[in-house]
Amino acid sequence: MKKSQLSIFVIIGLLIVIISAFVIIRINQSKLNQIKDSPELDEDPELKKIQPVYDYISQCLKITTTDAMQLLGQQGLIYPDTYLSSEKVKISYFYYKGKDYFPDIEIVEEQIQNYVQEKIVSCLLEYSDDTFTIEYGEQHNVNVFIEESIVRTELEYPVTVYSHGEVIDVNKFTSEIKTNYNRMYKVSEEIIFDTVNNPDWIDFEKLYNTDLDIKIVKIDKATIVYVIRDSEIGLENEPFELRFGVKYDF
Repeated sequence: MKKSQLSIFVIIGLLIVIISAFVIIRINQSKLNQIKDSPELDEDPELKKIQPVYDYISQCLKITTTDAMQLLGQQGLIYPDTYLSSEKVKISYFYYKGKDYFPDIEIVEEQIQNYVQEKIVSCLLEYSDDTFTIEYGEQHNVNVFIEESIVRTELEYPVTVYSHGEVIDVNKFTSEIKTNYNRMYKVSEEIIFDTVNNPDWIDFEKLYNTDLDIKIVKIDKATIVYVIRDSEIGLENEPFELRFGVKYDF
């Protein structure tokens, strides 16, 4: 065998070794990340003994937050003050006869918090498992944070779980929901800013050049509803819409 041929085989062998090592590292890193993200590796090792309870409460938190986001999308705000009423929803006016009613992001977070605070207990009480007896504290507190591509919800709730003669306490739970709401919020803010500064003009070219699908629904000669739709991230990878109203002073 010539030296040149031998060199080629050596190089190919080295490439195979390098690629194999790279794949193994990526697989192990992926497994490590999964372990880090798993609630089973909470600092309290006792958590493993009540994992079904912990998972259920965390899932309740996620479901309730998702419900809040769906209502937020349908109405613009969960608890609107100025709105266009229909049979099932109240579509918030973000602009009403010359006045800017666009909500600060802190207001949106607070409304999601209030919704989850109110609804989550009924979800928790549906849990049934003869293995565990659960006692909930009298007070619970919810915090919501709207971030770049997620909505993160934190629940502080004293929970005591009795199982096989053991008593285990846990009081913190977290849920994250994938959503493009933050981007939709910023686009809505731009629309209302332009409306306030020039109520007689809609820049359709600007609307259609965004990365979101924007539709304008005419209700009457003075009222329109914006529908902003995202089908990529959406809400937990499902299409998600944000609606809000604009009412002109004529």
